[in-house]
This record gives sequence, C-alpha cells and structure tokens, in this order.
Amino acid sequence: MDFENNEQKELQKIYEQGLALNSLGRKVSASLSLKDVVKAALDEAAAAISPDLAVLYLRKEDKLILLDALFDHKEIRWHGPEVKNVGTCLCGMAAEGLPIYSGNILLDSRCILNECKDSGIISFAALPLLKGDSVLGVLGLGSRQEDDFGGDKTFLETVASQVAIGLQNALLYEQVHGQASELEKQVVRLKAAEKELLAEKNKMEAAFTAMNEGITVQDINFKILYQNARQRERQGDHLGEYCYRAYQNKEQVCEGCPLAKCFKDGKTHKRETSAQTEKGPIYMEVTASPMFDADGKIVGGMEVVRDITEYRKLNAQYLQAQKMESIGRLAGGLAHDFNNILTSIIGYSELVLMVLPKEMTTIREDIGLIRSAGDKAAVLTRQLLAFSRKQKLETKVVNLNVIVNDLAKMMRRMIGEDVTLIINTKTKVKNILADSAQIEQILMNLAVNSRDAMPLGGNLVIETQDVELTEDYAQKHPNVKPGSYVMLAMADIGEGMSKEVLDNIFEPFFTTKQQGQGTGLGLATVYGIVKQHQGHINVYSEKGFGTTFKIYFPSVSSEEDVVKTGEYKPMPRGEETILVVDDEPSIRQLIVDALQPLGYQLLGAASGPEALEVAEKYAGRIDLLLTDVIMPRMNGPELVEKFRDKYPQTKIVYMSGYLDTGLTSANMELSTDVFLNKPISPSKLAITLRTVLDK
Repeated sequence: MDFENNEQKELQKIYEQGLALNSLGRKVSASLSLKDVVKAALDEAAAAISPDLAVLYLRKEDKLILLDALFDHKEIRWHGPEVKNVGTCLCGMAAEGLPIYSGNILLDSRCILNECKDSGIISFAALPLLKGDSVLGVLGLGSRQEDDFGGDKTFLETVASQVAIGLQNALLYEQVHGQASELEKQVVRLKAAEKELLAEKNKMEAAFTAMNEGITVQDINFKILYQNARQRERQGDHLGEYCYRAYQNKEQVCEGCPLAKCFKDGKTHKRETSAQTEKGPIYMEVTASPMFDADGKIVGGMEVVRDITEYRKLNAQYLQAQKMESIGRLAGGLAHDFNNILTSIIGYSELVLMVLPKEMTTIREDIGLIRSAGDKAAVLTRQLLAFSRKQKLETKVVNLNVIVNDLAKMMRRMIGEDVTLIINTKTKVKNILADSAQIEQILMNLAVNSRDAMPLGGNLVIETQDVELTEDYAQKHPNVKPGSYVMLAMADIGEGMSKEVLDNIFEPFFTTKQQGQGTGLGLATVYGIVKQHQGHINVYSEKGFGTTFKIYFPSVSSEEDVVKTGEYKPMPRGEETILVVDDEPSIRQLIVDALQPLGYQLLGAASGPEALEVAEKYAGRIDLLLTDVIMPRMNGPELVEKFRDKYPQTKIVYMSGYLDTGLTSANMELSTDVFLNKPISPSKLAITLRTVLDK
C-alpha cells in the first residue's frame, strides 16, 4: 500500500507540475511584449515553484542585464547590481550554459556576491535559458530554506525551457516587429484545448492537443500508455498495444528504434520512419526521449512524431527540379557544339547545291539528303535548347484562345479521324507574353502524345481558363509564384501512365514508345518551353484512366500584338567589308565561302583580341562586325564594347549556337544590332547582313 501511495503521490506531483508547465507556457506565450513576457515568466514561475526570490536576466555578450525580480512574491527593485559579468557568481556561471544548484550559498565559494545572502536566501538554482547552443539569459530561483533540489531539477530545467521559449519569442518579436502568427495560433489552440477539459482523463490531453505533432507514451516494454488526439487521428487508437505491433506489424522491437536507444543510454534520439495507414503510407520524424522516476530510473519514454510526408514530397520535387536543371545544362552545351557542326554541314551543302548543274541529278539528290539530315538535326538541337531553356524566345503579347483556334485545323489533321478534338475556348481569357511558335510546339507535342495513347481512338479536350494560384498552392509547388495565370489544359482518355513513368516523362530521350517511333524529346521540349516562359506544368495520370496536362502561363494586362509577316528576299549582293570573328575555323571559312562570291570583302579573326588587331592594321573601313558570342579570352559583347569605342559606325551582328549568351539590351544597344541563331544557312546569312547594312 505504501508503494501505491507513493506512486499516486508521484503521479499527482507530475500531474500538478504538468498543469503548472501548461499554465506557464500559456502565460509566457500570451504576449509578445518583452515586458509582459518577463512579468508573466516570474509570476508563473513563482506560482509553480513558490520561491522566496525569482530573478530574470538577459544575456548580452559577456554581461547579464537584470530584467525583473520578485521577492516574497511581490515585485520589488532588486538590491543587487543591474549588470553582472558572465562567469561571476551563480547566475553568471549558469550564463555559460549549465544549470547551477546550491543547497547553501552561505557555504558555497561560487557565490561571491552578497545581494542574495543579505536578503536571507539560503538555497539557489540558476537556470540557463537556452536557444539551441546559445544562452538567452538566466532564471534565478532562491529559497530561505536549505534545498538540494533533488528530483525537482528536471522540472526546474523544464520551467527554464518554457521561460526561454517565451523570452526567445519576445526577443524575436522585437527584431521583426510582429511576426508572431504561429504563436497566436498556439494561443488559440491552447484556449480551445482548455474548453475540452470536461473530465479528469482529458486534463493531460489538454497540454498536448495544442501540438501538431503526434505524441505517444510507452512503458519500458514498449506498451503504449498514452496517445494524444493528433497521434490517434494519424495512426489510429492503439492504447494498450505494443508499439512495434501496432505501427509496424512486427513481433519484436524494430531495428534502430529510437526509444530502444533511449532506454539504453538515457539520451534523446531521432530517426525517420514510415508507416501504413488507412489513407496510405506516411513518413514521420520520430523524436524519442526517456522518462525517469524520482530515483532517476528509466520507467518509460515519450515519442514525438512529426508528419514529414508533405516535406518529403516537396523535397522530391525540388531534387527532380535540380536534376532537370543539370540535364538541361548538359543538353544546352551539347546543342551549342552541334549547332557549330551543323552550320558547316548545312552551309556547305547549300553552297554546293547553288553551284552544281541541274543535270547532275544524282549528286544533287545526295547533297539534298545531306542538307535534309542537317535540317532534321537542327530541329533536334532546337528541342534540346527548348528543354534546357536556352532557346531564344521571340515573345509578343498573345492570346491562348487565338493560338489554339488557329492551330485546330492542323492538329485535327495530325491526330487523325479516330481521335475527336474538342476545343473549349468560349470563355475569354487574359493575354500572355509568349513566343507563339513555341506555344504551338507545346500543343503539337502534347497532341501527338495523346494520339499515341489512344490507338483505338477517343476524345482529346483542350481548354483555356483564367486562374489564380494562391500562396498556399505556391508553397506546395517549388519555383511557383502566386498570382494571375492563364491555364492551358489538355486531357485525353488514353492508356494513362504509371507513377514510375510519370516520374521520368520530362527527362530528355525518355520514351515508352517502340524504337524508331519517338525521340524522347517531345515532353522534355514542352517542359523547357514552359519553364522558359516562367510557367508551371502539372500532370495528372493514372494507368487506364487517361492523362491531363495543365500548364499555367503568367497573364499580362497588355493588348495583343499584331504579328506582321515579312516577305522572302533572294540572295542579295554587296561590296562592303565584313570582319568575321569566330573561334571555330570551319565557321569562319564557311562564311567566307558564302559571302565572297556575293561581292563582299571578308576579314577573319579567331578571337576578340585578334579581331581588334586585324581592325587596327586594316587601312579601309569595316562596315560590319559579325561575331560569335561565346569565345575564349574575350567574348562577343566585350569585343563589341571595345570595337564601338574606335569604330562607332560599324554595324553589329551577333551569332551563337548556345543561346544563354548573357546578351542584354545594354549589349545590343543600337537598333541595327541583330542576333543570329546557329546553324545559319548561307541564304539566311546573306539576307540578314544585307538588311542590317541597308539600315
């Protein structure tokens, strides 16, 4: 019976301490004013512990600044100094990070100041207020009785932790002027929890209901003694069951169990784990802490379970975005090198076709095949550049409804008679800033995918709509900004995709089609174009239930641009002098071979410094500088800047096969400045240069 009475007294003491901690936490969290928090901390600490003296210091560098003091439970002016040195006396020593307890300060050589002794204080506890590894301040509690604090140390240090939280929040509030929404929510939750205290069994629950984390208390044999409401909601009611059976369906303690580690070494341990629920798998971060009896013996443990399922999803999305970015950089670099090679292939094949007699039919057909293969390769590099977001966009203010309706006829021909195209663009939508050709590329690529997913035919629905992406939506989708968007949705009733396929569909060269039926660049191109337009793409698909793509483009308030179509110009001639700068010898030679027969005077240089040297030595006037953008030693924009200082009348044309060139409006400052994408055909080059020279 004595054992049972002692156990009941111990439980009652723990319960009362829990209520005191609950009250203390509530009071210090009720205000974000430093003055109010300090007063509440001392009042509640005094109420919970009933000391004869309670003082609160704030640490600033190597000093302790007195915030407030209570003596005999009444507010007074402290007799001691307003400022103490860290390391001096008991409070100063606690400011170094460890709690200091003294059963009799009159006999304690560490207590070197006299204010406590002069006030009749005998025993004293100096408790550091910790924020991680740093000390915010010190809570001092004194009594006129001798006390070694024994089994109360854990409770006192928990009180200090509660006070530290309030002090930390108040200090943060002073720094950021009111960013305390989470604290206010906690107060609301605590008030709501108080209303639910209808019976004795709910009293402890009230302290934990405010937490979003799940909490379980287990005995030394891992039997579940308590679950808070959040834990029951998340993983079901398993009171009285063994943890490893209830949550993991095992017959023995799980390998790596953090609570088992606590029982061995008495320390707090963390781990990430997963569990199966009625709603599917969830991922959790479990923090396990041991629980001790009055004699310091481990009698059980508490697990705080934080649901990190959403965090892991966001992290997976972030890692996927990082992977796509890395692949994009690789793809862009490959496209740059290919464009230089293709410039020579396409250029020389076109030059050969120009000079070959028409009667040499077989050779002309062979050269035509080379040219055609070069053009196809150029399309692939453009797709790589689109995926890597290095494709140069020619953006205008356009309307998605207009683009969709204009392309409808072509899409119907492409998808065939078995697939019914349903276009829902009756609702007027806002304009977007976009390259209409790239938007058409998106529509065509997605339409082809939908057609291939419906071999027996079906419906392909295209819809546009104005939408608002909220802050909450943006937080759940990395790199999405909240605001006004125009949504383009394309849905089919085809075969759908498994999760494994969905995880990889935007990677270049990934395809589920048979060999020879696809390049694997279609959806990668779509992804790159969307990202280059500052847009966002979502895919919804399930095996056997079709696929829906939803693409969001930022809307603009500007009016739609009128697109003017230029006329084709034949190969023009000229007599001007052109300086060609490119670090690729084959490119320089091609340009010479293409332009010299047209009457132009050509100068060449392999680098920026060499170009300046050639210009310095040349006696005549240089009418146009045709320069690559990315070159060693001195890039194109740097060359142009130096060139313009000496030759301001020279016209400028840039060219590059890698379109993330860093060119800005500041570099291309004149209306005559033009940028050419590699690969460049001789005819396009001749027409462009003639146009620039004639301006």
